[in-house]
Amino acid sequence: MESHTIYFSWADTNVKVDRATGNITVSFHNKPDAIKMRIAEIFVDGESLGDTGIFTGFADQRHNRGSITRTLHYTGENPVLPEMDLVLSLTMQGFEVKVQSEKSCTARIEGDLNWGDCENTYAASSCAKNGIFRSALGPAASKNDDTLFDRLTDHALIFQGDTRIAYDWEKKNYVFSATIGAEGFCVTDKENLLSGIYSIPYKPINRASTFSAPPVGFMTWYSVKFDACEEVVLRNARWLSENLKDYGANCIWVDWEWCHKDMAGLRDDGASMLSPDKEKYPNGLDFVATEIKKMGLTPCLWIGFVVESDKIDFIKNNPDVVLTENKQWCGTYFLDMSHPKYLNELLPTALSNVKNWGYEAVKFDCLPMSMTMHDRFHDQMYDPSLTTRQAYRNMIKKTREELGENFYMLFCSGAGDWCILAAPDMFDSARIGEDIFKWDSFLAEGVEKALRYYPLHNNVMYLDPDNVVMREEFSTPEQAASRIYFISMLGLPVTFGDEFRALDKQRIDFIKSCLPVLDIHPKDMEIQGLNGDLVKMNLAIEKPWEQYNVVNLFNASEESRTVSVDLQKELELDEGWYFVYDYVDNKLLTITEDSFTAELAPNTSKIFAVRKVLDRPQLLSTSRHISQGAAEIQDMVWQSGTLTITADLIANTPYSITVYVPDGYTPVDMEQVDKNVYRKTIVSPTTETKEIVLSFQ
Repeated sequence: MESHTIYFSWADTNVKVDRATGNITVSFHNKPDAIKMRIAEIFVDGESLGDTGIFTGFADQRHNRGSITRTLHYTGENPVLPEMDLVLSLTMQGFEVKVQSEKSCTARIEGDLNWGDCENTYAASSCAKNGIFRSALGPAASKNDDTLFDRLTDHALIFQGDTRIAYDWEKKNYVFSATIGAEGFCVTDKENLLSGIYSIPYKPINRASTFSAPPVGFMTWYSVKFDACEEVVLRNARWLSENLKDYGANCIWVDWEWCHKDMAGLRDDGASMLSPDKEKYPNGLDFVATEIKKMGLTPCLWIGFVVESDKIDFIKNNPDVVLTENKQWCGTYFLDMSHPKYLNELLPTALSNVKNWGYEAVKFDCLPMSMTMHDRFHDQMYDPSLTTRQAYRNMIKKTREELGENFYMLFCSGAGDWCILAAPDMFDSARIGEDIFKWDSFLAEGVEKALRYYPLHNNVMYLDPDNVVMREEFSTPEQAASRIYFISMLGLPVTFGDEFRALDKQRIDFIKSCLPVLDIHPKDMEIQGLNGDLVKMNLAIEKPWEQYNVVNLFNASEESRTVSVDLQKELELDEGWYFVYDYVDNKLLTITEDSFTAELAPNTSKIFAVRKVLDRPQLLSTSRHISQGAAEIQDMVWQSGTLTITADLIANTPYSITVYVPDGYTPVDMEQVDKNVYRKTIVSPTTETKEIVLSFQ
């Protein structure tokens, strides 16, 4: 009996054609039924013949050099349809499909992409194409996206050809359409995408760690340096809890001054990796952690358990555990990471203290310096047969085992690829650059490094750009806003490097407008860098109720400039008219179908929401967050002359909704702020989720 399915395969990839329906299914070795598609429309000389049904015949399987081919015939059923063949091929590169015909025939195929679950699979581009830095919130897909990436497996599906990917909210999976002709298109199944780009051992980010999203909190070192103490920590914790917790702030970092008093690298007063400074923390670090938890925050601690400033009893009793006595800023006694007594006695004891004191996250510092020492004094290691990287990874593996799989671990500091990429599979986050106090340092070590490592963010680990330093000593108001806008647009952790009482209201408002940190992921799977002193950032937002873009234009130069943004070429938007709303100046900038222009002063950033024009009253912007709706809106429905917005509100904080009202509609109980532009402001006495109904006659 003849099979109803046409089947052929190459290695672990196979193609099935249902002869009854014409449906084509492509499966890969660990992704069954990854692509399901069929011809949706056929064109002759550019004129559509509509849906022509299924094929009328097929050719035998052909084994060519480098490919296996099956050909489907489309003839006879439609009197205006010329003879046309759909050629399906499997090659070493993947699956290919093209049209063959004596006439000018093309076909539009469409189908479903079953490539991982929708929470961990997203559309991206295999290479940056348009000079603008792209990120996304939700399953956003843009015109230039040629990739579906599954971050659970580091596995990508890459298209070549005229293909458009989109997300279908009803099906809850990605779909695609492609126009093919003699050139056709190709689909490549690429494993080890990021591990191949960065040469790393891959492990997907752990959503079950202490922080299921990038953490937001205060850190002592940048703020007060060695003046940190119990009173200072708890004072700032109280302020953060009272003023920023409702916005998404959730942690306090006690930095290295708990066991260091200066940059000399020596200490002999009893404070060490095993015992905190009793003068600064008279009630102990456990008391500080308990008080932080009472405020509803997570206590986090700096550790540098690879070097010691004091010749503690363990070192005196086990001198061979010291690799070298070499005074540096972080300490003098560098511990041998390959030594069994260090790995099985000293390190577990120190880590056990951290957990017993009540801390739930650590920032592991001094690692690059320790690795450098192990290179310099490699022959003195207990086990010199190990490479420095092997010894380091063994030590981090031991640390992970002692702290637990879900204990948040932040790598510090980002001296370069050689250390940042040595163990990303065992950390939850990594600091990606050196100190960023000064503005030039922020550009070189914050912005430049974030762009370089961004494909790893929210896939392998969170990228930590170091502290957000906003006080007047290091940042003008414009620079302060630019710092936190940049970090917020990428969805990076936010760590405050200022004592809060040193910040004026304007700087605090900048902070509030960027919290919470959103679940943003990269859109370009390629290493990039800072190209000149202008950064254009495009955040594509996909919600069940709305698709729109948020654009950050960041002028990092000392000169004013006029910047233009092309909607189709740079933002990858479909043709049509769009509203461009200026969040910083709180006004509708323009309505355009091609581009918009902004004036930028030196070191400043402007934030714009770009929304497609509808034929009814619609949202332009909200005041809560620079995303202008994505952070707080839980639902939005237009029905029978009302726009109902369900949003998370902050207690006693004005919340403004700005809408465009076209001619023919009259808003009810709203303030007019410009032609056709109206605003509704409400203040909730409590932090709550509230349904806001805007009526139009």
